[in-house]
Amino acid sequence: MVYFTMKREALYDITPAYAPYNRIRRSLIIVVYIAISIAAIIYSHFSDRTFLGDPLVDGYTSQVHYIWNYFDGNNSILDLDPLLWIHALRAFIAYIFVSLEDIGGSPLVSFVLLLLTAPIVKIFASLKRGYLIFLLPIVEAGVSDRTFLVIISVSYLIIFIRNGNPYLYLPISFVFSNLSSGSVMNSLFISTTVARNYQKNSFSLYVYITSLAASFVISALDKYQGFSEERAGYDSTVYGASGFVAILSRSTIFVSFVDGNYARVLLYVIIAAVALGLMIFAIKNRNYRGYVMIMLSVIPSLIFEGLGFMSLLVPILLFLAGEKLPWRPAKPEKAVE
Repeated sequence: MVYFTMKREALYDITPAYAPYNRIRRSLIIVVYIAISIAAIIYSHFSDRTFLGDPLVDGYTSQVHYIWNYFDGNNSILDLDPLLWIHALRAFIAYIFVSLEDIGGSPLVSFVLLLLTAPIVKIFASLKRGYLIFLLPIVEAGVSDRTFLVIISVSYLIIFIRNGNPYLYLPISFVFSNLSSGSVMNSLFISTTVARNYQKNSFSLYVYITSLAASFVISALDKYQGFSEERAGYDSTVYGASGFVAILSRSTIFVSFVDGNYARVLLYVIIAAVALGLMIFAIKNRNYRGYVMIMLSVIPSLIFEGLGFMSLLVPILLFLAGEKLPWRPAKPEKAVE
């Protein structure tokens, strides 16, 4: 009787008769993912994408070159201002991937990026709509390497929430999060809410939160002071604006609209609408209520920075694939004596 009253979703996952089918499905998802990844790697060989862009146009590349030139002069990292410590971390990541690029070109960089998604693929392979993970190598082929690392940063935080293992996932999440102030903001928001409910006894999590908070405060204060004092490189897109208003005017979605890049604006609006729609669904469904805070972080991303949007890609796909995330983990049932 219990067998026939089980929900179809539960039956799909745990009924022994379905076990061979589930194993085949998981294997098929992994095989297809590898095939799409190979296609993405081949595509990167014919593209003109490089890890760093033009330093006169790309702010991230400009930061990296400044740090590299600083160390070329045999200067000490201890003499750097706090903000430049963050830039030094970004420059270190760039050094690793530019070195890979020098060895094997863009295909080697793409291979390493997609290799980093292995823990993510493992989760999707066990989900009913796990085929959604096929979007990830397609995204990798279409965005910058830095953007994809930002996507991985929040993904690894979600994996930590789900599986633990802080010594592997949290350091990588922290390092890659610092590639964008938007992903730092999202990771900090998620880690202080959902992650604390699931891994509240993890000392590593509190180190992660404290380090992210310090990084965010340093970046936020520097930006506010820069725009308030109208320093070079902190130019508002709205004439006469300064301080917080100037910061808002430099948001990716606002700049994209001003520049006439309506396709990017539309993409961000779609992501925001999907995330907020999922948030409403999550509020009403206790099995997905942990996603509420994750999807809520789309609001500051909409206001401040576009990369914050992209960092939420995997959580959105996990939600759509059917990965449950209650607000708090279920308490283990006591054995019946």
